Amino acid sequence: MKNSIFLLLLIPFLLFSQEKKKQILDSSLIEEIELMSEKDQLYRGSILFDQQHLLSEEERKNLWKFQFAKDEVNTKRLIEIVKKHGYIDQNNSNLEYVSILPFFLHAPKKYWAEIKILIDKEKKKGNIDEATYDKIISHMKFSIPEDLKLNYVGRKKNDSINKQ
Repeated sequence: MKNSIFLLLLIPFLLFSQEKKKQILDSSLIEEIELMSEKDQLYRGSILFDQQHLLSEEERKNLWKFQFAKDEVNTKRLIEIVKKHGYIDQNNSNLEYVSILPFFLHAPKKYWAEIKILIDKEKKKGNIDEATYDKIISHMKFSIPEDLKLNYVGRKKNDSINKQ
């Protein structure tokens, strides 16, 4: 009887001790990641959601170039952060309002090999879950190249798809 009571009291302790501890990030790093997130969407939203085609083709191309430059800076910094702190998200750190997944999805192609090695290591360490890992890998396999994005003008109201 004493053994069964002891086991009942021990089980919650064992379950609790199995839970990973959250990494506490410095507030300045969290602020930096939040700013990176804002830069990640700085021009992207304007370009992709220009439904009324207020942007000329030249403006769209220039905005993409600016966005790709922001993506390059974000990617370099993200790689440094992950090398130092591991893959961080809401589940394993005190990073609450921002996901770093989009940074990986918007990374320039020239960083993909390095990112693949990095996330493979993070997956082995248990810092990145299977679904997130698969999203990043799938994106690298099926992503639209930057040169095609530069020429993307979006769907026009009178295109053949909308006439049906």
